Amino acid sequence: MRLQSLFIVGILMISTISVKAQKGFDVPHNLFSIKGGYALTGFGKTNFSPWGKDYKSKLKGGPTFDANYSHLWVGESKQGGMGIGLLYSIVNTSANYSLNNLPVAVEDKIVLHYIAPQYVVVRKLGNRLLSGMSYGVGYMYYHNNGEKDGKSCVTNSSGLGFNVDFNLNYYVTPCFSVGVDVDVTCGVFNKLHRTFEGTKKSIDLNDDYKFNPSRADFMLGLHYYF
Repeated sequence: MRLQSLFIVGILMISTISVKAQKGFDVPHNLFSIKGGYALTGFGKTNFSPWGKDYKSKLKGGPTFDANYSHLWVGESKQGGMGIGLLYSIVNTSANYSLNNLPVAVEDKIVLHYIAPQYVVVRKLGNRLLSGMSYGVGYMYYHNNGEKDGKSCVTNSSGLGFNVDFNLNYYVTPCFSVGVDVDVTCGVFNKLHRTFEGTKKSIDLNDDYKFNPSRADFMLGLHYYF
């Protein structure tokens, strides 16, 4: 009798999911996402190196991760919506190279943090596809726990950041989807603060440095709707 009951319950659950799949899933009111992938940091005019623009090509990219929450107001047609959210992202990149072709070896171990409120727009593209776009302006923090000639050389800075994100998600269940994501994040900094051999130094970011910690992220994501 128990086996029959479990079998009937299983059939009902499968039928319910099948009906929802045929009708399509609703645009969510709340969305939580975690995403991971690879960040390109060595393209165009981007420069993560604290030693100047001549070394921007040394830091080509690294792993990136972000998490965000969005609350959406869905239209009567339930085909799309807009809302607000909060994004946190982090990227790591590192490199070893010499300065000005001299026997001065440096090592960069960079972590870039970014947190920002977001304006979010989503739109259904079929029963199981959901497209989205978001953008925001927030706080960016740069930390380089590097070395120069084998000695600790720490560089920090912070400034204004902004981002724009495009994503496409596929509903697996009414509460979960998987997707692909492309995000461009840029930062604006005025100074770098370097500590080497106990001496602290502030560096104005003039034309010789052209410090520009911008990046393009390519990620896969898991999204939870509620």
